[in-house]
Amino acid sequence: MMTDGIRTRLKTITKPLHDEIELNRLSKAIAAGTIDMDSYILFLSRMLAFIEPIEDKIRKVPFWTYSGLDSVIQARSLLLKEDLEYLGGTTHYGFSDEYMPHFDCPAGAYGVMYVLEGSMVGASVQTPMAAKALGLDGEGMRYLTNGGNSPMGSFGTFLGFLEGDVKREIEQKKAILAACDTFMSLKIWLDNQ
Repeated sequence: MMTDGIRTRLKTITKPLHDEIELNRLSKAIAAGTIDMDSYILFLSRMLAFIEPIEDKIRKVPFWTYSGLDSVIQARSLLLKEDLEYLGGTTHYGFSDEYMPHFDCPAGAYGVMYVLEGSMVGASVQTPMAAKALGLDGEGMRYLTNGGNSPMGSFGTFLGFLEGDVKREIEQKKAILAACDTFMSLKIWLDNQ
């Protein structure tokens, strides 16, 4: 029998995988405020290539519109494209399906979205250092600044949906597996640059 809710279980189980993502050279440079413009554009391109196909797949899972998530979750790929277009980077970076996290049900989609939505909270902490290093303010930083919206607010709203919709043990396990797979797939994708 479960003793912890899905939110606690996801945070606890995925923490080591989350920590590994932060060891990537681009992530470390953003956090340290030592990233240069070429590396930042590479990071945005890699993130777009990873996130956009995932967002497309999530939108095809039947729960997307009836859950109400479509009205509260902002497409990260749109923010990435805006940044790349402003900075003159490419929005067409090759992505292979071998990096696609595995999910085929609403609970799995929630696990993937946990990683994507949660990343915006971490990005908000890194933004001031990256902005200073890059000489950017606002434009070119929309992805890291969550489009000017409070990342805690949108993540909190997402967590409310997650906790309300992913209650059964089997659903929680599918969400956790999908979140772990997303972290591992992202790590491999970013490390293979």
